[in-house]
Amino acid sequence: MSRQQDQQRARRNQHEGLSGRTRAQRERHRRAELLIAEVLNVLAQRDAVVDELERRAGRCLLEIQALGWPPSRQAAESCGIRLRDFSRLRNLVTDEPRIKVSDR
Repeated sequence: MSRQQDQQRARRNQHEGLSGRTRAQRERHRRAELLIAEVLNVLAQRDAVVDELERRAGRCLLEIQALGWPPSRQAAESCGIRLRDFSRLRNLVTDEPRIKVSDR
């Protein structure tokens, strides 16, 4: 074989090696993007569950207040939460839009 053919073969092998690496890099990048989308989806689901549980806690706190039991500070202490969190949870429920049911 001539020197020119050897050089061409070496360039072709180098090019194929580079394209193989880029193909592998593209595949890893695509896999990472799919995993990132999965993480974002799972976190959004978690946030939705936390939101619903906090609203349930807020409804319970409103019921405690409706019973005329202790003042907010004592109720918060009894629940093991700060007064700030007591108010935040309660406000989640009181800020919810009300759906009016009309009489038919």
